Amino acid sequence: MLVRTSKYDSFLRSIALLIGIFFLLGASCGDKSTSRSVSKGADNSALAAMDRAQPSPKPAKKKAPFVDMAGLKLPSMSSVEKKKFHVLCQELESPCGKVEDLCTALRSCKKAKSVALFVAELVKDGASDTEVRGIYSEVFLKKVELRTFNLEGAPRVGPKDATLTMVEYYDYGCSACRAFSPVFLELASEFDTELAFYFLQYPLTSHPFSKFAARAALAADKQGKFLLFHKWLLEHPDQHGEAALNKQAKALGLDMKKYKADYESAADVVERQRKEGTKNGVDGTPSVFLNGHDFPLIRDLKYLKLVVQAELDGQ
Repeated sequence: MLVRTSKYDSFLRSIALLIGIFFLLGASCGDKSTSRSVSKGADNSALAAMDRAQPSPKPAKKKAPFVDMAGLKLPSMSSVEKKKFHVLCQELESPCGKVEDLCTALRSCKKAKSVALFVAELVKDGASDTEVRGIYSEVFLKKVELRTFNLEGAPRVGPKDATLTMVEYYDYGCSACRAFSPVFLELASEFDTELAFYFLQYPLTSHPFSKFAARAALAADKQGKFLLFHKWLLEHPDQHGEAALNKQAKALGLDMKKYKADYESAADVVERQRKEGTKNGVDGTPSVFLNGHDFPLIRDLKYLKLVVQAELDGQ
């Protein structure tokens, strides 16, 4: 994760060095006291790891560029792009746990199809070979410890018994959370029967009123108005004082007696979720996990959908 209010600019500079393309990753917000800076080379930062990602070793001799793609239908690409994709497909390690390349994996691993399409989209969007290898390694090959979450009291979109579980730690004063929110909600809509999306509170100390906004959102959830309040809170980061929150609660038609009681009891839930997030390595927002794995902050929905589809196909 990146740091401080300068995190956004630092992120853009760091990512530009690696991929040079505007669409891939978004910024995040973090606390000075807990966040780790890419510029300082923090070992545990996912984004720093991507910046340091090394390309996979190139074979001594590239294979023939056109191969059996096991029926995979590629997006519209030029002949040069197709040749580049086929070469990369034979170099990249399988994401399916076998010692084979991605192209070979297409013949027996369902997950490989979405992963290969992810690579094809990168090529089509102008990523270099080195950029593709670094991004591919970070998104599909990175080995991390699975996280576990206490989802009691957490608002949810999607069925509770869904195949996939995605959680987002966020802060209502974070501009990156505001930017990513519609993307995540659209993703949840795309996988409405397969994906349960949970909202977990991580109010940053750099945004002192965010903890009040988090409590208000949880109180609204008790009356079925979470998403309405959630969107309003993200859109109005300067109105997180208790007076403004009470005014909005009334505007949404909430039972104010119940709202105020739930608002008070939500303080413990917010604190518990923040502490758990810190134990899971969260030090900035948004931080997103899919089935316990780190989920990349990708701003383009087509890439998000392919990452989720690959995880779904791997079940």
